[in-house]
Amino acid sequence: MYARGTQWVSLKAGYAKAAVEDAADGNLGFGVAYTYFLGRKWSVGLAGHYEVLGRYQGPAEVEIPVTVETAYHFKWPTQASPYLGAGTGPFFHSYKFTGDDSQETRWSHYVLGGMNFPITSRALVGADLRMVIQSGAKSDNPWFPSPDNTVIHWSAKVGYSYGF
Repeated sequence: MYARGTQWVSLKAGYAKAAVEDAADGNLGFGVAYTYFLGRKWSVGLAGHYEVLGRYQGPAEVEIPVTVETAYHFKWPTQASPYLGAGTGPFFHSYKFTGDDSQETRWSHYVLGGMNFPITSRALVGADLRMVIQSGAKSDNPWFPSPDNTVIHWSAKVGYSYGF
């Protein structure tokens, strides 16, 4: 599963949250990713997600990140395979159903960490945690105000990966 040239397709689902002061409770996030192994320990990938960062009954803060990432996969003498990485890309950000709806693209960077466990010779299950650092996030939206230009967003997802 980690040989040079191996490719993975992954489906992920879990939790996403904006970590700004007075932010709404976190909500659902899901996505799909493609990963290519450059060698036994390094991979590069493309990912697309849909994340509801917070919601107040109707009003919602939503992001759609489309990113490239790289990761270093540690080789432990166990079935568990942890990894650390980083990524970047455009995050299509919107406020919906607020009475002051808006959309914008924010270029963002993130660090990630996770762990995979094999379930067959070609399939893995795993979990990852991402911390997104986003600039240009100052907002005077009545439901989702942000006095800071730089904000942090979190996501935690479980996933299924198929290798070929």
